[in-house]
Amino acid sequence: MVSHAEPASIYVFKLSQDGTAATYIRKLEHPLIQTPNSVAPISDHEIYFTNDHQFKIRDHFLLAKLETYLAYAGGSVVYMDTATGDAKTVARAGFANGVTPLPGGRLAVASTTGAAIYVYDIDAATKGLALSRTLPVPFLVDNLKTDANGVLLAAGHPFAPALEAVATTNRDYDLDGSGEAGLKPEAERLRSQSWAAEWDGNEEGKLRDLYVGSDYGCSATALRDVKTGWGFILGLYEKGIMQWKDKK
Repeated sequence: MVSHAEPASIYVFKLSQDGTAATYIRKLEHPLIQTPNSVAPISDHEIYFTNDHQFKIRDHFLLAKLETYLAYAGGSVVYMDTATGDAKTVARAGFANGVTPLPGGRLAVASTTGAAIYVYDIDAATKGLALSRTLPVPFLVDNLKTDANGVLLAAGHPFAPALEAVATTNRDYDLDGSGEAGLKPEAERLRSQSWAAEWDGNEEGKLRDLYVGSDYGCSATALRDVKTGWGFILGLYEKGIMQWKDKK
């Protein structure tokens, strides 16, 4: 889990066998943990993580905004050996966001402002990354997940201004039906479209849309339980979770 408190850090937890509980293990701090966004473990003591910006918004508000809107490749991907504390920057991308391992010793990284997913080959000896494929996506890709069959799931935002509008006005609406004075009816709140897709990982494979719409908005993460066939989408500013069932 990442924390943007000062100093920025990554918290390590141990999940129970059934995945219903997490036990705190330790907190990681390092000069390269700057604006952490997503973490991908590749062994019990090795991780890759992304820094989404070079400039922290709390310290450099204007530069951070320019970095976002100019799609400047200031974000980074960092390899860390948590046993030794050694870390190094292995790639850069504009708004480096979700990161997940792929079968065959590869790593996928989402570039939100680049509207692309970068697929890297991992050097087994050095843990360095070599770009092997760029997957353009028709949305600002947020988080990435890999299911048990090695299929890459991506979710994101088709129109950034709509997402920002929801983020800044959502608090003005009566989302829990409390009837609090001054809040607008939930039915009137602004909407931001969702977009979720998958890629089978093959060179000839193409992205396949899973969900495109605004009935459930602000999609940030898509994941799937391959045993049951149930998939889930989580929205940044949405109520509840959207789920779907794969057809057999």
